[in-house]
Amino acid sequence: MYDIHCHLVYGVSDGPGSRDSAVAMLQQAKQNGVTGINAVAHFGPWHESLPEIVGSLQAAADAAGIILHSGIEYDFSHLLEHDLDWRTIGPQSHYLLCDFNSSRIPFSAKARFRELASAGYGIVIVHPETLFGPSEIDTLISLKDTRAVIQINAANLLPDANPRVRSMAWKLLRRNLVDAVASDAHRPDGSRRNRLAEARQLVAAECGNATARILFDVNPERLLVDKAPFETDIQPRAWWRRFLPGR
Repeated sequence: MYDIHCHLVYGVSDGPGSRDSAVAMLQQAKQNGVTGINAVAHFGPWHESLPEIVGSLQAAADAAGIILHSGIEYDFSHLLEHDLDWRTIGPQSHYLLCDFNSSRIPFSAKARFRELASAGYGIVIVHPETLFGPSEIDTLISLKDTRAVIQINAANLLPDANPRVRSMAWKLLRRNLVDAVASDAHRPDGSRRNRLAEARQLVAAECGNATARILFDVNPERLLVDKAPFETDIQPRAWWRRFLPGR
């Protein structure tokens, strides 16, 4: 399993505060079945130092059997710039992580995503379930026509997630709009730890092993080699299951 969105970069941005914490995150990722990580920080003045920081974790990653790549999580405002040296989710990929960091999707997003697509780039819209409500679903659907894909956070699918966020995550999932699940882990403990294995088990139980494999294995690997993700085919639930709490 390749984790396309994990804040493993320590000492900068909002990732772990120390190398020891980052190494603990690597061990936790191994326990969750992760074999590769796009180690990211939010875009900032530390941009050029990320390969060195991630490189300092290489020995620990090798011991855990995990391949590392240094990446960036961009805010949409950064994607409006035209002279950045884009850092993608992997060395063979042209997909960029994009956080809207807003409760509404900007009107200019579709046009800018199309421009980036014409230049060969795809967009991974990260954790829309934390930002948006159901009113933005139609806009998210329209963005998928611009080589944009949707990634939700593993922890947001679980029973102890924020109820509003969890409800949105399952709405997106059951409408077959989710392309990949990632950890978005920031710490080795607490609510921002890696919970990919728990989420995968729940998705398999609710939607089938084939769906879990697409979201946690197949599509992240396809994005890594610049291929479009496969669509899921989650069938509508029986009417009475709609009244169960959380999803």
